[in-house]
Amino acid sequence: MKIYHHTSAAIAIAPFLLWLLAFSSRVLASHSFHQVSPARSQSRNQHARPSRSSFEPNQQPGATSASTTSLGMGSLVAGALRGGAILGTATATTGCTSATTAVANSLRSGPFGVLALAVVASSVVTPLTIYRQAYSFSTAYALSIMGMAVALLATFDVSGSIPTVSLLAAMVVYGFRLGSFLLVRQATVASKRDLILKFEKTPRLKRVPFALAVGLFYALMMTPALYLCRVASSGGVGLSETANQIVSASGALIWFAVIVQAWTDAQKSLAKRGKDESMDFHGPSQGWFGVSRHPNFMAEIMVWIGVFVGGLPALLNGGQWSSMGVGNAVALVCSVLGFSGIVQTMLGSTKRLETKQETKYGGQLPYEEWKAKTSKLVPSPTKNLVGSILPISISAILAFVTRKVVLHLYL
Repeated sequence: MKIYHHTSAAIAIAPFLLWLLAFSSRVLASHSFHQVSPARSQSRNQHARPSRSSFEPNQQPGATSASTTSLGMGSLVAGALRGGAILGTATATTGCTSATTAVANSLRSGPFGVLALAVVASSVVTPLTIYRQAYSFSTAYALSIMGMAVALLATFDVSGSIPTVSLLAAMVVYGFRLGSFLLVRQATVASKRDLILKFEKTPRLKRVPFALAVGLFYALMMTPALYLCRVASSGGVGLSETANQIVSASGALIWFAVIVQAWTDAQKSLAKRGKDESMDFHGPSQGWFGVSRHPNFMAEIMVWIGVFVGGLPALLNGGQWSSMGVGNAVALVCSVLGFSGIVQTMLGSTKRLETKQETKYGGQLPYEEWKAKTSKLVPSPTKNLVGSILPISISAILAFVTRKVVLHLYL
């Protein structure tokens, strides 16, 4: 049974890994995010490996530069996550190359950016939904967010805007962490595994239209990040000082939320392990759960507040409403739909879980005491101000350190 569960998890994540390999193999090659001065940047462009604009499409398949051949496997993987190639280059006539070229070009400019982002999301969501229908809103959700963030980092040269790099890197970490957690939980917790299997009601091929629609929804949620990249990239108009401050604050909020969600997911899983059938309240009721009954849902909303607010300066064309253009207006509407959709989803999930807990634990003294001292979602200073200081402080410190470490690996 253990072999079966591990095999299932491997099969589930394989389509995303194959997509990542294909997407990084040619079109998204040759860019490492190094923050350098203009003089060094010009020198690097003249003497270092070719940029996207100077990439030769007729380069032989599998050809690698001397610098690439000197790298170890670990550096190649890191390079892929930063936009570098790990499979070498492909011929210009291959279908993969044509598809990824069209997607990358649409991401960079033009009216089809959101649709291109939806292609990236759907390429992750569709195979995982075909494998397990319930994955469309769990594992596929997390990995598609990671996939879109990786695609944006690899397509755009945003090295001149560290806040933009930080925000996108946070989304990569967010998607990878959440996707890994959900896969491990599904493989190790019987009740979660059984719940996922109960959703296997629709024939596999009939799930495709639904998966494409879900992929579009996830693309709408990431649209602010797309337009942020368009403005912040080396080919864009650049961000103003105020816009950079907004993006920086938004990225910090996302990093904070990533830590809160990782902490609370792990804490809740450990507290509930082996107690699936128990009708007694076992917590958790300390840390973040000592001030909020659903801090992981709160963190999820914080992530998307960060993405939406961080992309607003780009969507609003720097506040120049009169010259905003139809494209930005449509993208703004898409962003509002995506943001409002995920917020409503999380608020609905909070309400359903509240009802479930009240039905299961209502009347039990530990539960009633915990409920009395905590807020449903956002910690309230009137209920437990002192208790919120420690988890907020620890999360802020861990977010700062994690951001520093991850950006050091990118830059």
